[in-house]
Amino acid sequence: AGSTLAAGTYAPNFGAGLNFHNVVAGNITIGNPSNAKAGQTGLIVLQQDTTGGRTVAFGSAWRFANGNAPSINTAASRTNVIAYQVLHSGFVIGSSIAGLV
Repeated sequence: AGSTLAAGTYAPNFGAGLNFHNVVAGNITIGNPSNAKAGQTGLIVLQQDTTGGRTVAFGSAWRFANGNAPSINTAASRTNVIAYQVLHSGFVIGSSIAGLV
C-alpha cells in the first residue's frame, strides 16, 4: 500500500525506505527527495486513481535520458513505475515504465 497524492508536490523521503507506492489523485510534481544517499536505488510506483488523467512532473534533481521527463500513462487505474538511482543529494537518475496493468 502507500499514500494517496492530491494535487501539489510530493517530495519522497528516501530515508524512510527504498520503494514507494502511491495513488495519484491530482496533478503532482515529484519534488526533490529528502535524505537521499549516494548509490541508493529504488522504485516509485504511481497508480492513477479510478478517474485518471493525472499528470506528473519532476523537480530539478531528477534527470532522465536525453533530458526528457518520461511520459506517464494517464488512463484510469494505470500503474507507472519510476526506477531511480541517487548520484548525490541533488542528482537523481530516473527511468520509467509506463502504463502497466
